Amino acid sequence: MPVPGDGRYEWQGFWRQDELPSIHNPERGWVASANEMNLPPDYPAEARNLGFEWADPCRMNRIDAVLSANDKVSIEDSLALQTDIFCGSAVRATALLRGLRSDDPEVEQALRLLGAWDGHETIESPAAAIAEVWLNKYLTPDAAKLIAFGSAYAVATYLQAPDGALGDEAAKQAVLLSSLRAALDDIAGRLGPDMAHWRWGDLHHARFVPAAAVLAEADLRERMSHGPTPIPGSAFTVRAATYRMEDFGAINGGSFRMVVDVGDWDNSRIINSPGQSGDPASAHYSDLFPLWADGKYVPMLWTRSAINEAARLVIELTPGR
Repeated sequence: MPVPGDGRYEWQGFWRQDELPSIHNPERGWVASANEMNLPPDYPAEARNLGFEWADPCRMNRIDAVLSANDKVSIEDSLALQTDIFCGSAVRATALLRGLRSDDPEVEQALRLLGAWDGHETIESPAAAIAEVWLNKYLTPDAAKLIAFGSAYAVATYLQAPDGALGDEAAKQAVLLSSLRAALDDIAGRLGPDMAHWRWGDLHHARFVPAAAVLAEADLRERMSHGPTPIPGSAFTVRAATYRMEDFGAINGGSFRMVVDVGDWDNSRIINSPGQSGDPASAHYSDLFPLWADGKYVPMLWTRSAINEAARLVIELTPGR
C-alpha cells in the first residue's frame, strides 16, 4: 500500500543469503519453479515477509508430475515439457461440472465436450475454448460476486467444498451452469453457432507490434508487425500464454526458450521470437515467429566449426580511419 515518504518505511537492509529459502541437491534429482508458492514448510515466512502473491500452482504441479515420472530426461523430453499445454487448472474447474445436466441442449453439448476433454489446450480443441472462456471470463467473476475470491485457482478450490456463503448445492450448480451459458453465448458471437467447429486457436492468438510501429506509415507498420497467429495453451499451462479477456490475444508468456545439453553443447536448442534481425527488410525479421508459435526450436550452436558450417550470412565490421 502507498506510505508516506518521510523515511519511516524505508528498507532496513537485505536478508543474508543464509536467511533466504533454499534447496540443495534434492533427492528427487531436479529443481524447478513456476512462480508458485515454494517456500519450505519450515521457513519463517511470517517473520521475514519475502512475498505475498503467488501464481496458480498447476504449472508447477505439471512439471512435478512429468519429471517425477522420468528419471532419464532427454533433450526431447525437455523441449516437450517447455511447450506442454496440459491445463490442470481448467481440469480442476471442469471437474465441478461432472454429473450436472441441463435442459438447454447447447449447455448439455458443452458438458459432454468438457467431460470427454483430456485437458490439453491445443489450437484445434473446442473444449479448450469453452473451458478457458468459462473459467476465466465468466465463472471466476460470477463466483467472486458471492464469495469475494478473485483468482480462478481460489474459486475452483472453494467450489470443490463450498461453505454456507454460497448457499446450498442448488445455488452452486446455478452459478456453474449460468456462467457456462454466458461463456457459450460469448464464443458463439465470435465463432458462430456450431460448437463442434469452435477452435481454441481461433480465439487465442499472438500478435507482436513493436512500439516504434506507431511512427511508421501503414505499409511499413504492417511489415513491422507479426501475426496474428493461433497459439495453444494459456496462463496455467507450462507453456505460459496469458491473454486479454477482450480478444484473447496473448499479452504475456515465454518468448524465449532454451534447452542446453551440457554433455554435447552443439546439441542444445533455442527459440526466440519474432526473428533474428531487427530490420523489417531482412528475411530473418520474422523467421522465428512461426517456429515459436508451433513450439519448435532451432539449433543453439557453440563450437566455431558448427557455427561456420551453419552460417548463412557473415557481417564483417571494420573500423574506419
